[in-house]
Amino acid sequence: VLADPEIDMETKKLVALLTTGLRITEVMHIKVNQLNLEALRVERVLILKKRKKDVRLTKPLHPVVVEFLRSAISNKNGDDFILEF
Repeated sequence: VLADPEIDMETKKLVALLTTGLRITEVMHIKVNQLNLEALRVERVLILKKRKKDVRLTKPLHPVVVEFLRSAISNKNGDDFILEF
């Protein structure tokens, strides 16, 4: 899918991030600064209101996905969302 020239870039980024096992709503809210491409993982801090504490969510990224995301987000700032629908 990532190499198919007929598929648009936003769909490719969505497919790449869904390989992490995150929920679709979690994927939609990932920002560039939450990707740790050197450590091959996504890192998010979730604030759970019922427990009144932060929970760190870490999911691994496949090396092929990391290389794709490096090129796909090269022109984005740290606070930008990865996906723009």
